[in-house]
Amino acid sequence: MTTTTLTRIPLDAIHFHPANPRADLGDLTELADSIRAVGVLEPIIVAPHADKPGEFMLIFGHRRASAAGLAGLTDIDAIIRADLNTAAAQLEAMLVENLQRAQLTPIEEACGYQQLELLGYPPARIAKATGRSRA
Repeated sequence: MTTTTLTRIPLDAIHFHPANPRADLGDLTELADSIRAVGVLEPIIVAPHADKPGEFMLIFGHRRASAAGLAGLTDIDAIIRADLNTAAAQLEAMLVENLQRAQLTPIEEACGYQQLELLGYPPARIAKATGRSRA
């Protein structure tokens, strides 16, 4: 059984994992805008740092954590995974998580915006909530 704890962690107590398979976090502007508008919707996942008590190694959520900092947040909701206590377990988890993620197609994204519009969201509100431009 996995031991997990949900807590709020200061961003400065989180270390980005050096073996993160996603080397390029990409442009974080839209994600930071979305976080400013609606907050971080999904907690990041960390493991206790092996060499620094009270600090954490970031396992999932490198983009969210970076964008949260850009958005001016000083702390973030995190799930602490005590079972990810070796470099091998951490890398395996990061690879699995990244390999299983599928992005929305442009059509799926447009359908989501259309559904929000049908529910009464004006384009400005959709843009603000998603961090996307009105265009």
